[in-house]
Amino acid sequence: MKSKLIKQRRNVNLLIMGIIFLIVIFLGILVSSQDSGNSAQNELNNLTEELNNQGYNWLVITGGKF
Repeated sequence: MKSKLIKQRRNVNLLIMGIIFLIVIFLGILVSSQDSGNSAQNELNNLTEELNNQGYNWLVITGGKF
C-alpha cells in the first residue's frame, strides 16, 4: 500500500515537472521570437543606412519614378 502511494506521488510530481518544463519552453520561444523580430528590423535599418551612405540610395528607394 505504501509503495503504491509513493508511485502515485512520483507520477504526479513528474507530471507537474513536465507541465512546468513545457511552460518554460513556451515562454522562452515567445521571448526569443519577439527579440528576433526587433533585431531583424534593426539589421534592415542598418543595411539601408549603409547603402545610403555609400551612394547606393537608388537601390533603397521603394516608391516614385526612376
